[in-house]
Amino acid sequence: MHNPTYRQALSHAWHVVWQHKILWVFGLLSLFIGQFGTNDFIGKIWMITQKTLVFGKFHGALNLGLTTSIAIIWIFAICLALFILVLVISVLSQGALIVGSAESLRNHHLNLKKAWHRATTHFWALLTINILRILLTAIIVVIAGSLWTLILFSGLPAFLNTILSIILLAVALLVGLSISSWSTYSLCYSVLDGKGLTSAIKRGWALFHHHLLVSLELNALLLVVFIILCAVFYGLFFLSSAPALILWFIAGITGYFKLITIGLILWAGLLILLIAFAGALYNTFAITAWTYLFLKMHNEGIVSRVIHYFNKLVKR
Repeated sequence: MHNPTYRQALSHAWHVVWQHKILWVFGLLSLFIGQFGTNDFIGKIWMITQKTLVFGKFHGALNLGLTTSIAIIWIFAICLALFILVLVISVLSQGALIVGSAESLRNHHLNLKKAWHRATTHFWALLTINILRILLTAIIVVIAGSLWTLILFSGLPAFLNTILSIILLAVALLVGLSISSWSTYSLCYSVLDGKGLTSAIKRGWALFHHHLLVSLELNALLLVVFIILCAVFYGLFFLSSAPALILWFIAGITGYFKLITIGLILWAGLLILLIAFAGALYNTFAITAWTYLFLKMHNEGIVSRVIHYFNKLVKR
């Protein structure tokens, strides 16, 4: 086994992302089914603590006419069709991104047609693994969020309340990130090695089990990258408001208040483009880094950096 080369993993991932910008399209399209990482795990748990499940009461029967009922059915059918379409494209893009990243890392060559074909071949396995990941993490989030709500309103002393909250969130994060890492390895086994669904899931779990600390360490590194990206994003967020502020200033001087609406639309458009760009870039980078680490684990094996430093300390 070799020492983990996280610097190489991140540098190789960035090189691939920057050299093959077409992968950003796959990164953007796969955001819908994207990996469930540290960056939004705490946020989802906190969201549960801020909301209460309210079961509404239906007052009276629904008196809908035939035309209204048909219109509602059509709207529902169209929304369902769009959801399925987005889901299929997202899953295929995720698989194509993994294959494209692996080919770029191995041969420094990208074949989009081959990547897309491999993704379509293993579509059902990719979809099932993602559904399992989403269901499992949703269960963890609901349980952790509910327990956190009980802790917050338990009336315990503040110190004990804080300790219990930290322990709960640490355990929830560990389980959530474990599920995310396992699912990533399972996806790689499916689309890169051509394993069936059951075999990919078993091999993904075995690989994660043998490289548990390495997986958590990469999650921590990607969290740092995400925080840096958020800092850059917030800076660009304020810069994106400059054109709107200029238009609002002109509107205040000239009295042409339609410029206020134009400024708002321009600002909203810039924000959407900025969010899409940041999401596509990070998603592509993260999946490429995971793919690199999978190839290293699969072919050579990696020792945790924590264990590596611990061994060096013991030898002294």
